[in-house]
Amino acid sequence: MIYLIRTDSKEQVRAIDDSDLNSNGRMCCPYHQGDQDTVFSVDINKGCFHCFYPTCNAEGKVLTDIEYADYKSNSAKWQEAGNQNSGLDEWADLADDVGDTIFDEHNVSEAEPAKPKKEIDYTNVIREHIYRDEDGNPISRKIYYSYKDAQGKQAFQHRWEDGQWKPKLTYSDGTPVPKLLYNLHNLVRCSSDNIYYVEGEKDADKLLEFGCKQATTLGSSNAKLEYAHLKYFRNKRIVIIPDDDAPGYEFCKNMVRTLLLNNISDIYICQLPFAQSNQGYDISDYIEQNDGGAEKLIQAVKQNTKPVFECLNDLNKYDEVKEQLLDYSQLYQHHRKFPLEAIAKIVRNYASINAQVDNSSVEYHTLGALTAAGSLLGGKYILNTHNGWQSNTTLCITLVGVPGQSKSHPLRTSLNQITEYNRRFHKEYKIEKKAYEDWHKQRFSNKSKSDHNYLEEKKEKPKYQPYIINKCTLEGLRDCFDDNPRGVLLYMDELRALFNSLNQYKKGGKGDDLEILMGLIDGQDSVVKLKDEETFIKSPRLSIIGTIQTKVLHKCFKGEYYDNGCAYRFLFSYPEKKLFTLKQIDNKTQQQLISNKNSINCLYDRLNEIEVPMDDGEPEPIAVEFSFEAKQVFLKFINETCHTLEIYFNDDLLCEILAKIKTYYPKLALLIHLIRYYSMETNQLAIDRESVLSAEKLAMYFLYHNYLALQSTGSSKNDTYFEKLRNYVKRKELATLTIRDICRDKVFGRNMTKSAAVKSVIDELQQESKVKYTDSKMSKVKLL
Repeated sequence: MIYLIRTDSKEQVRAIDDSDLNSNGRMCCPYHQGDQDTVFSVDINKGCFHCFYPTCNAEGKVLTDIEYADYKSNSAKWQEAGNQNSGLDEWADLADDVGDTIFDEHNVSEAEPAKPKKEIDYTNVIREHIYRDEDGNPISRKIYYSYKDAQGKQAFQHRWEDGQWKPKLTYSDGTPVPKLLYNLHNLVRCSSDNIYYVEGEKDADKLLEFGCKQATTLGSSNAKLEYAHLKYFRNKRIVIIPDDDAPGYEFCKNMVRTLLLNNISDIYICQLPFAQSNQGYDISDYIEQNDGGAEKLIQAVKQNTKPVFECLNDLNKYDEVKEQLLDYSQLYQHHRKFPLEAIAKIVRNYASINAQVDNSSVEYHTLGALTAAGSLLGGKYILNTHNGWQSNTTLCITLVGVPGQSKSHPLRTSLNQITEYNRRFHKEYKIEKKAYEDWHKQRFSNKSKSDHNYLEEKKEKPKYQPYIINKCTLEGLRDCFDDNPRGVLLYMDELRALFNSLNQYKKGGKGDDLEILMGLIDGQDSVVKLKDEETFIKSPRLSIIGTIQTKVLHKCFKGEYYDNGCAYRFLFSYPEKKLFTLKQIDNKTQQQLISNKNSINCLYDRLNEIEVPMDDGEPEPIAVEFSFEAKQVFLKFINETCHTLEIYFNDDLLCEILAKIKTYYPKLALLIHLIRYYSMETNQLAIDRESVLSAEKLAMYFLYHNYLALQSTGSSKNDTYFEKLRNYVKRKELATLTIRDICRDKVFGRNMTKSAAVKSVIDELQQESKVKYTDSKMSKVKLL
């Protein structure tokens, strides 16, 4: 706290909080109301203040807490005035009598003689910035005038009222002018997901001049976002472009902190490469230093923009928000949104139009199409990553959602063409099977077993090799994999049925079905035994996709399914709730729907027609390699990005998920590239850099969603007990509860009714800072 004593007029002493001062020692003037500009300058070292507003010009002395206390105790007139309890009501004439003594005692120099005031040239407007509302109506403006016979500029703010500009930012009725984002009318109309936030209006205007409609600001580096502004940043990709100086980095940190605390985390930071660092350069300076204008600036912004978490190593600039950045749930919110731009155009168009027509989640359509394409490619291609490691295109996808979220319909729509292949194949299989049975029956009736011609003439029995199956037992899978080099897609409308079916034919429900299933998912050679008959499955290609409700998610992926790593073999998609609705579509949308459906069906046809290479009767997949640039990106993600995440977060669950994401990463790269290759987006079979970068976005999406889905399934017993306590307290509407209540109402279950056992659990929960005792006898408990 500091105290202001005016010497230019008889004004009451004012107390202000020194934290209100910005880095330049400026703030809004406390003496004249309505002005929101920082024209009030305080120099604590020199002990003086001055307001530069033309109609105010308040000036005087500044006292610290110690000086002010001494000021009160040493002033005789203070005692006579009877203001011992006031602290803020002394007049300026008291300063004339005792002020000099106070400054002498504390060795504080008086204010230097006032410098000649600069005269403003109101005929020379340097620049003008108009703030408009969402409809484009003017609300306020900031106008800069130059000085006469001096360098520099002075800013004034006005409001739009009664069809004209009026000084100050307070309407005639006393209400303040709303504080708006600059360029708001363009921001709300722009369809882009990007928002470029800069420090000042000049930088925003420069971006607008180059066609960037998404540029915005609040007008100064110390301006703070308000709650009303946050709605414009939600579900957007925010790129912060600070000036290259200390206030610029402070502005950047404050912006990041504000956005993170309001669960807005899709944040990127652009640090332009200036010729000299820490000189306060901004976008305009960068344009002056570099030829090329808009094209040069756009390229520089694109190349020097990084996600917030990649800036963690720059601790000198971001150390104050490091703890907030390390919060996984906040940092990776920007990976919750599905990266549709990372998917091949043919799949992207198909998923977008279907999601638009059904008002369903685009993730369901996209992941259904990707899984279908990966199943058709099956064992036809492999990717050599490093040191003998190989990846194929099979995926195991779990679509999570609440009932009524329309999970099944998008999935069935995406798999319609594969189901049609299945239908045709089954029809051909029935014809071949009937022909074989007729031939076999005829041979037995016309020939005896001793006939040599009968023994020599053999006809191979047809095999059923479906594209897609709904059987959920390993015995049902056995025949599907037998001599099927393509692989098979297991589609379960309710994935819970898959786990319920395991070991159902085994005595006592105990067996190794789960281990065999995980081996099939990993592509390991497996042996399936049924009624003493063993079938050897070599290099299986199993893709799995299904839906699951949020309420039963923890029931499926729990216990042994969680502990032995089965849950980590699935990729989860956990989109936000979006209820299924039907819309009346026009002819144009109908034509787009049909066209995109035909296009993706043609892609499926091309993938299905690829023949599996054979070598001495054994399938021999085509090997695909990384290009040089793609390999560099791949290694950086595996060796640097994942390693950084493991170190910074130090989360066991995250590390376990990351281990599996590393194995899925090359799978996603191979699948994305082959779809691009067969849809004519690229003519190179070797995986390029674009496909690897797209796979990285998709891998980070699954990393976040797997963490989101599995962080509740692997909870300990104490977490379960705490959840029961919380539900009990909520149901009974209790502020505190007792050990006796927990035992009597069997909150922890029928086997937990002894006070000693319950108290043992409460003690453990207290050590985990989840509950605390509220009395000395340790009988009353309160949840934290």
